[in-house]
Amino acid sequence: MTQTAEPSGPLVGLRILDLSTVVAGPFAATLLADLGADVIKVELPGKGDPLRELAPHKNDVPLWWKVTNRNKKGITLDLRKPEGRALLKRLLADRDVLIENFRSGTLDQWGITREWLQQIKPKLTILRVTGFGQTGPYRDRPGFARIFEAMSGFTRMCGEEGGSPLHLGYPISDAIGGLFGAVGVLSALYRLKQDPQAGGQEIDCSMTEAMLRTLDFLAIEYDQLGVVRTGSGNRSQYAAPGNIYATGDGKWASIAASTQSIFERLCAALELKELLTDLRTDFAETDFGILIILVQTLKNLRPSCRIRDNLRVYAVYFRPIIVLIIAD
Repeated sequence: MTQTAEPSGPLVGLRILDLSTVVAGPFAATLLADLGADVIKVELPGKGDPLRELAPHKNDVPLWWKVTNRNKKGITLDLRKPEGRALLKRLLADRDVLIENFRSGTLDQWGITREWLQQIKPKLTILRVTGFGQTGPYRDRPGFARIFEAMSGFTRMCGEEGGSPLHLGYPISDAIGGLFGAVGVLSALYRLKQDPQAGGQEIDCSMTEAMLRTLDFLAIEYDQLGVVRTGSGNRSQYAAPGNIYATGDGKWASIAASTQSIFERLCAALELKELLTDLRTDFAETDFGILIILVQTLKNLRPSCRIRDNLRVYAVYFRPIIVLIIAD
């Protein structure tokens, strides 16, 4: 967490104390740090943030922890002890925001209540990131990203049609929860700017609720149409064609032609204008038939750069599937 240049960005001058661990809370703090905020990362003495123990490591350096906590200054502080709380009190004197993601009520048990915090700093904005929020029947339950994704309906949407639900290879709910948390902080700070006499706010960021908000189209579909979304592989459930296709040189490409005009340009680029009259009767229902024809057409085009060039001329959305390679 070394700094090599002076911070820059719209949040220069904002001062944050980050008590959070693992991904969601630190992600929120890092988003704000990337925009120029001064962030002090606090870890318990000893092993520190559990994210340090997660793979991958290089030369004993935890890479995920490193990138998740970039642009921060780091200290250790035992908040469970009176001496730790005394030091925390001193740190809070010049901080604008505090971020934490302990299980609900943990800081209260250590004497670090909202009242205690805002007695020290009345305008302090407090972001609490948890799985299920500060209130309600699940408030005391632990959880990780995959739990929140499963409860939101997201996991059931992933996977092949007729197959089992599928977890992604990345904890997307951590990123979404962190993003919602960062937006909450900025909203609270804007309120303070508009009303200088107001006190600091406490933001209750539930990661499950953040996922539900992201997927609120599922709720209205069920409420209004009785539709329950399940897995459909890589096929778009709303428009066709939208899928991942193999090219003749053994590569993969994502093509999205989700409006009629883009679909017409796709057909022109691939010399498949007959699809416009033979299959294009309904966006979603014809995806399978279009898929078969596109698969064969793309396999006959070698190499994938030829597909790219053709589609680029006709302004069709296309990207090869990227494999990120990090070299020494």
